[in-house]
Amino acid sequence: MAAREKNSVELEKAKQLAHVPWSEEYEKMISGMLYDSHDPSLAAARFKARAWAHEYNTVPPPFLAPLLSFLTPYP
Repeated sequence: MAAREKNSVELEKAKQLAHVPWSEEYEKMISGMLYDSHDPSLAAARFKARAWAHEYNTVPPPFLAPLLSFLTPYP
């Protein structure tokens, strides 16, 4: 069963994370409440995550050294 109110403990944990698509729907999602998964901010974050994963997974072996610099500053 879905939660009926936001989980303040999880919200505080999430505030410490980087690259969080903070929005009302995100707060509901991490609290275990029903939320709109088609929310534009969540959809944009999913797209960024897929793009990052694709770039990370398609780096050929000779270019692995620059990968470390790529991982650190990713916005």
